[in-house]
Amino acid sequence: MIVDDVQIRVKAGDGGDGAVAFNKNLMTLGPVGGNGGNGGSI
Repeated sequence: MIVDDVQIRVKAGDGGDGAVAFNKNLMTLGPVGGNGGNGGSI
């Protein structure tokens, strides 16, 4: 009888760091930008 032994290691993504920018429109002063995305799934 033949027995195989296998180990598989997987890691999902970490997501993004996001971005920061500054709006030049005088009506909406202040920072704009977005948060990082979710990490990938397996």
